[in-house]
Amino acid sequence: MLRSSSLVSTRLHRALTVAALVGATVLMVPHGAYASDIWANTATQATPIPSGIVTVPLNISQSMHIVVGLAPHNKAQLDTLVAAISTPGNAQFGQVITPQQFLATYAPTATDVSAVENYLSSLGFTNITVSGNNLAVSADGSAQVVESAFNTKLVSFNLGGRHVFANTQPAQVPLSLASIVSVVVGLQNVGVMGTQLALPQNPLTTPAYSGPQFQTAYDAGGTPAGSNTTIGIVTEGDITQVPLDLRQYEQEFNLPQVPYQVVPVGLQTTDTSGLDEWDLDSQSSSGMAGNLQKIVFYNAGSLADAALIPAFERIVGDNQVKAVNMSFGGCESLEYLSGAMLMEDLAFEQGAAEGITFFAASGDGGASCQVLANAGEPVVLSAVEYPAASEYVVAVGGTSLLTNAGYTYNSEIAWISGGGGNSLWESPGPWTNGVIPPTGSTCGLRGVPDIAMDADPNIAPADVVVNGQDIGVGGTSLASPLAVGSWARMETAHNNCEGFAAPILYTTFGQPFGTAAVDFHDIVLGDNFLYAATPGWDFTTGLGSFDISAINAALPTPVCAATTTSKKK
Repeated sequence: MLRSSSLVSTRLHRALTVAALVGATVLMVPHGAYASDIWANTATQATPIPSGIVTVPLNISQSMHIVVGLAPHNKAQLDTLVAAISTPGNAQFGQVITPQQFLATYAPTATDVSAVENYLSSLGFTNITVSGNNLAVSADGSAQVVESAFNTKLVSFNLGGRHVFANTQPAQVPLSLASIVSVVVGLQNVGVMGTQLALPQNPLTTPAYSGPQFQTAYDAGGTPAGSNTTIGIVTEGDITQVPLDLRQYEQEFNLPQVPYQVVPVGLQTTDTSGLDEWDLDSQSSSGMAGNLQKIVFYNAGSLADAALIPAFERIVGDNQVKAVNMSFGGCESLEYLSGAMLMEDLAFEQGAAEGITFFAASGDGGASCQVLANAGEPVVLSAVEYPAASEYVVAVGGTSLLTNAGYTYNSEIAWISGGGGNSLWESPGPWTNGVIPPTGSTCGLRGVPDIAMDADPNIAPADVVVNGQDIGVGGTSLASPLAVGSWARMETAHNNCEGFAAPILYTTFGQPFGTAAVDFHDIVLGDNFLYAATPGWDFTTGLGSFDISAINAALPTPVCAATTTSKKK
């Protein structure tokens, strides 16, 4: 695969040039004012269907929810801005922007949005809504309308016990929209994301760690609690029980009651299958933080991309949180082919420009995609998961935590099932240069993870209240909220003026490849089947795990405007 030597706008360039690589298909567009003899490719490609799978045309009356992604303006300028404001020592360090400033400089214009709205409306789509940053237009329509609008074919089939649908042809739009529309998401549900949660093999005999015990293990005592910092957690389904379990957890471990807010995004469901995940996320993040100003649950309709994208857009549009937890993931190649990667990366990058850090679990499939493997038993080696693979996300891998009497830190080894490896589609941020292996950084490959925290359900699971009962839970679903809670403490300690964490961590603490990161616990034992933990950054534990007090003491303090500080509180 040919890759640009420049890291600026690489992913966007790859996606937006799919049409040029594939070639425009010459077909009639039978839609009145949009009539043309040319369709233009978007970045949404055909979904690969395994050989031997029997498919049938999707019922033309089936209702579908799609999200049309619009191309941003001044993308290269945005890339440069994010790197500048997130890099200690840069004159722009800490000068984050507002959603209004993003809209004025980097978003599609109102004229662009109207063109897409009018096109969808003319074909019979309903419930047409536009994201606050103009990058996404969501709509509902039948399968027949979707096929007609995007010149594609939809089929249904059974896969792994699920009845799914997918597009067998790339999504296209009329040539008049070619410079406006970049992707169409929602044409397949094969790649629905899954949570990264693992349970102990012997739950009755495996002791579990409370939030205060994790605080001791990761040396949080020298930093204040995260009481002035608001975090977000992306959830789905019916989460009515989650605050109740959080209150019980707080009572059990003598923790303050953290205020919370539920922000429904999209059509809500009665699904409660993810209750243990959302309990883990909220209790572990707040337990590690010691306290929080607020938890905001951004509750999507499902873990499908067409439901998650509006949630990500809402987070960056609200701009009221400093850190966001995402304890889910999917095979990155499916995310790339569907076009969802392009849209979600833009949302995460806007968050970085606003000083928001998205954290994501790197997966529980070792050096493989969890959807294609049982945890620790890789089927496809060197496959990573998304959104952890995004350049604008902090990917959190897993360790096996060992403590002394009194829960003080002893050591960690790489958790055998912790996700890690090279991305096939994402480029590394320039802040990783010289820290990650040259085979990755110089070839335009994003290395995963960035950091790691405890994830082993059989050595050090978290004590989590689920439906009123205490259970032990692990996985990188634990590692990610532990990292979020740690970062919330550091944000509170620095007046909520630290921005996107990845560049700050790499440039402040990262050392030349092969040398341990300063103030991190460097993990040098264990592996994830393909990659071994080594001195310095590695493909299973990244920079290592937080020594919270040491890292907090060494963090640079950017100049933070009073208006920004008050808004974040």
